[in-house]
Amino acid sequence: MSTRVNLDGRVGEASEMSVSLANRAFKYGDSLFETLRVFDGKIPFLDLHFERLLKGMRVLRYDNPAHFDIYFVETEIRKLIGGTGNHRVRFMVFRDPGGLYTPASDGLHFLIETSPLDSPRFEFSSKGLKVGLLEEQLLHKTPLSGIKTGSSLPYVYAAREAKANGWDEVFIKGEMGMVVDGMSSNILVVNGSMIYTNFKNYGGIDGVMRKVLKEKLGYNFIHLGLAPAILENAEGILFTNSIKGIQWVSEFGQYEYDPPAVGFEMVTKLNRFLKS
Repeated sequence: MSTRVNLDGRVGEASEMSVSLANRAFKYGDSLFETLRVFDGKIPFLDLHFERLLKGMRVLRYDNPAHFDIYFVETEIRKLIGGTGNHRVRFMVFRDPGGLYTPASDGLHFLIETSPLDSPRFEFSSKGLKVGLLEEQLLHKTPLSGIKTGSSLPYVYAAREAKANGWDEVFIKGEMGMVVDGMSSNILVVNGSMIYTNFKNYGGIDGVMRKVLKEKLGYNFIHLGLAPAILENAEGILFTNSIKGIQWVSEFGQYEYDPPAVGFEMVTKLNRFLKS
């Protein structure tokens, strides 16, 4: 099956596109990316993805030309998807080629890739996730915390460990040994009416789906250090992800959990929001 991409505004088959071997994304991981979901042609959370992308561009001092705004990004995405269908979209920006660690130029380039999805809505699965814990402290609080860079080796490492151990997901530790992220998701801990999530000073990605729940659906989260013992004693645990939505944990080591009712509620409200 052929795959069409958009490279700096030029749309064509991926097999016919090329980038320089001096590409800094390839040589140094000098890139940023956002992975977002399209529902029946709508891109409902593009504003939050674009906000995080711009933050990363400022941190890494990429050039930001005047035309590069949210309307430009949506137009370039629609060159691939049109106005219909359900899609997974990866929007990547990278710098001009050249230089060693110090870039020769900060000029901006982009690459958009898409793949089809079956459903125009989120689902709350009847099957929970089996989750493991990495003892290594992989994530740290730095100026790059919270943004999605091409230097994703901590998450690649975590995903490989999860696969090797037969886990569906994995808890990744950050500063002071606190659990801060899954391999592709933020973590919510449910105890009664309270929902906890990690304090940003411990590292981890500033996830879009978690922001959707807070800023668009009105959920309140208590930020604290998620020590492993808090997860062990939780009533329920959820993972949030912009593609998969809300997933629940059924097993963590010797501990077993039921699906939190609030997880089903979140998915119901998300799907209602998509129709609004």
